[in-house]
Formats: sequence, C-alpha cells, structure tokens
Amino acid sequence: MNEIIFIVTESNEGGFEAKALGHSIFTEGETIDELRQNIREAIHCHFEENAPKIVRMHYIKEEVFAAWKKFPETFQEKNSLKNLAC
Repeated sequence: MNEIIFIVTESNEGGFEAKALGHSIFTEGETIDELRQNIREAIHCHFEENAPKIVRMHYIKEEVFAAWKKFPETFQEKNSLKNLAC
C-alpha cells in the first residue's frame, strides 16, 4: 500500500478527529500538528507490514446558513423576488 486517506473534522469538544477510509483507524488531536503525530502512531500500530508511505488528509468543515437574509413577508415582496435574475 502506498497511500492512506484520512477524513479530518473539527471535534465538538474542540480539536480535531481523523478517520481512515477503508481501515478501522480513528484518532484525535488538540492541534493539527498533534493530529499528524497521532495519525503516524495509529498507522504504525495498525499495520505490521506494508504500511502506507503517504498520508493524505481531507479536511471537512460543515457550515449551515440561511439562503436569504430576510424572507419575503408580503405578496408584493414575494412577486418582486420572482423577477430577480439568478
């Protein structure tokens, strides 16, 4: 195996969490540098032979927001929104 991919997300408790695609490897760290070191250690523990030489980290950040700042409240405002070019 030449490469392993980790999905990295921000933890609800602070710091970061990482999980490997296709392998049962999970780890966490307070900083990105600590996470990198913990990933190296987890790989070393998981693979006895043929450990991957490259680690690829995919950062995922989920963000939710409203599509409109203000929703139309009157019939006239609703009709004027139909004329907006998207």
